[in-house]
Amino acid sequence: MNAYAWSSLITFISVFFIGAGVLLHHPEGRVNRSFALFAGSVLIWAGGRVLYLTATKSDPALFWARFTIAGTVFIPTFFLHFIFSFMKLPVNRPLLLSYLISLFLFVTNLTPWMVKSVSLRYQSSYFIDPGPLYPFLILFFAVDLLYGFNLLLRRYRTTSGLERKQVRLVFWASLIGFTGGTTNFMADFSIERYYLSAYATYLVPLFAAMLTYAIVRYQFLDIEIVLQRGIVYLFTLLATAIPFFLLTEFFQRVLSLRAANIASFALFAAILLFFSNIKPLTQQWVERSLFRERYEHFKSISEFSQLAVRFLHLEDLTEKFFAVLIKSLHPSSLSIFLADGKGNYQLHRTVGHEENSIDVLIPGDHPLVRRLDRQRKILLFEEIERDEKAKPIADQMKDLNSSLAIPLTFEDQLIGVCHIGPKQNGSPYSQSELFMLQTLGANASVAFKNAQLFREVSRYAEQLGAISQAINLSPDVDQVFDLLLREIQKYTPFDWASIAIYKEEGEVHFYRVKGRKGIPLPQNYTWPITDLNLLSRLTMKQEPLIEPDLLEKEASEAERKLAKTGVRSYLILPLVVRGKLIGTLNLWSDQPLARPAQATEFVVPLTYHLAPFLEVARLFEGMRRANEALRNKSIELEESQRRQTRFFSFITHELRTPINSIIGYLSLIINGTYGPVEPRQVLPVTRTKENALLLGQLINDILDLAQFEAKEIAIHVEEIELEPFIKRVVANLESLFAQKEIHLKIDIDTPQTIYCDHTRLRQVFQNLLSNAAKFTENGFVHITATEIAERNGILIQISDSGVGIAEPDLAHIFEPFWQGKGEASRQIKGSGLGLAIVKRSIEVLKGEISVSSHLGEGTTFKIFLPRRYPEDQQKAA
Repeated sequence: MNAYAWSSLITFISVFFIGAGVLLHHPEGRVNRSFALFAGSVLIWAGGRVLYLTATKSDPALFWARFTIAGTVFIPTFFLHFIFSFMKLPVNRPLLLSYLISLFLFVTNLTPWMVKSVSLRYQSSYFIDPGPLYPFLILFFAVDLLYGFNLLLRRYRTTSGLERKQVRLVFWASLIGFTGGTTNFMADFSIERYYLSAYATYLVPLFAAMLTYAIVRYQFLDIEIVLQRGIVYLFTLLATAIPFFLLTEFFQRVLSLRAANIASFALFAAILLFFSNIKPLTQQWVERSLFRERYEHFKSISEFSQLAVRFLHLEDLTEKFFAVLIKSLHPSSLSIFLADGKGNYQLHRTVGHEENSIDVLIPGDHPLVRRLDRQRKILLFEEIERDEKAKPIADQMKDLNSSLAIPLTFEDQLIGVCHIGPKQNGSPYSQSELFMLQTLGANASVAFKNAQLFREVSRYAEQLGAISQAINLSPDVDQVFDLLLREIQKYTPFDWASIAIYKEEGEVHFYRVKGRKGIPLPQNYTWPITDLNLLSRLTMKQEPLIEPDLLEKEASEAERKLAKTGVRSYLILPLVVRGKLIGTLNLWSDQPLARPAQATEFVVPLTYHLAPFLEVARLFEGMRRANEALRNKSIELEESQRRQTRFFSFITHELRTPINSIIGYLSLIINGTYGPVEPRQVLPVTRTKENALLLGQLINDILDLAQFEAKEIAIHVEEIELEPFIKRVVANLESLFAQKEIHLKIDIDTPQTIYCDHTRLRQVFQNLLSNAAKFTENGFVHITATEIAERNGILIQISDSGVGIAEPDLAHIFEPFWQGKGEASRQIKGSGLGLAIVKRSIEVLKGEISVSSHLGEGTTFKIFLPRRYPEDQQKAA
């Protein structure tokens, strides 16, 4: 290809990437679309020119020449349309006329009237031979350009600031680009000198680049980033390629061919290995030397990111954030709005604005907020101003003197907006600065959210700590109420407070009212608990009721009465537990509330912890009363039981004396003390004595049981040799065992000694062995005693081969007066007190007893007794 074709090809490539980048970045923008149309016409001109300049035959060259003119006829029209869009001018007749002329020329381009033919001229390439209408095309070109330049000059004289600078750049870019492009007409009329048009065409890519910079201010295509990366790779390549080629040449000269190839391959591998290490060094040098502004921006981002984690207080963090922005950008003003938890955005901090000169609240439904929440990118005032549909956003930014609106987002939620005013020197914000702000905004969002959470946690922790301390000190509602009021009065202007807790039936269970020290209470302090309509509203809605100023509204009768007592504002908070209103917290002040939202935001969380506490306090009070009543009933029951026990003891003691007398006289009669007894009288007298003995034993058992129930059993510990002790008890029952032909076996491991109450232990063995004898016929009774060293005690087992006990009855055998329901139990009469006394005796001796049995297989009682009875419990058990 010759110089003409090369220049056109480079123009085609550069314009293609710039135009595509502008359009793809914001395809809905009017300026973007008009610039893309203009770039498209230039692409058709440049691409067709490359093809007809490189054609080898005249017919293809003629086709591509007319293709080139098809793009050329629209260049001035699309350029003029682009100027109209840039300057936000409405479509007028000159622009429409320009479109009609372009269409006319496009149609005539299909005939020899525009391009008559092509011929070989410079560097043996085909060039256009103009037709009769070709000069009209040049004239049309010139008129449209002059009209466009005139519009730019007029706008330049009437505007100022950033737009004035943009107009100036567009003007010079257009002048440079079209100066280079129109030189191609010289070659078509054979007046070319020194390939002027070939080299002047290189001005067209410069024109497109300058237009992009001027109009989109680097926001549609980041030329600086592309250029920076290209330079980094270029310098890295040079830093590695030059030594490689020099050393390779050296190897070729001093080494053999094979050795030189091996050395070159090793050198190439080493360069590949170290390329990734060289690139960061090159990038750092390029950033510091050629892109110092961008390098400083990255330093600012890094500095804030490192410092942000150290600031948990919102005010300190905001101060540092503003310091970084002022140091890096020198803006005329800064403002930060943070979400207030109610869907709106409250002014948090501002600099560069006069006091009360800007709004302190941006509603959550404002178009500015909705757009930032949707797009999550920086909004530029110049871009918004050109969008006719975004007028409310432009007005808001203008009121705030904002050039940029930066969204602060955290976890897909817009938590704030940062407005940055114009630079103090009036220069526009570059793409590098926008990139820095986008990154800085992302880091600041996380930091601000953490600071907000820290503030909330600190506040709640302080509140909860104070309340928890009061609760821990005493579950008294009055104390907690006092502390609660002090905490509320620290952060709010409320002078008085009352708290009401309701019963289940809706009646007031508890009511207290307190005021700030030195301020008298309002006379009508029982309000609102007397206002049934208000309580009904609280029950249904369960939301706080707040009135910032009673004098600025039509108050109800109750509120008018309240205002007469000196109350100016109030806040009533429902205390809700599990969806049910249990009470209210009522706050009043003699001054209007300046910031009702903040007061509500502070107090409401307290009710979340206060309500459960009050519910617990109410339940605790009910439980205390119930426990008091239960304790009184328990005392009455114990006293009644003691009276009953004393009665049984008295009765049994009084019955035992005459029974013993009866038994004694019957024994004397049987022994013949009062004379001989006839044979027919022996049996009745003997049976009378036996029944008297049984009655005496029953009375003794009842007396023992009463003593156990009254815990009046005295324990007398003494040393007992177990084997002789058991044999003595068995000896007393020997006749009973012999009568029922029961084989008795005693198995003691080694001589065992225990320290226990002799009387109680004998009673246990006697009752158990008597039971075993009663329910066993022609069987055995086996007694064993084994030492349990790990528990320092003795395990005694008494087993028999008797009728056994049914499994359902096992749980009841130790209950007083209980008797089994089996056939054997009905045939053998008993008091039902023997095993109950055994159980209580073992417990008094600090032992354990258990039983296992099956019907028809016998019964085994297991008794564990400690080797020594505790000395500190010997007086009474």
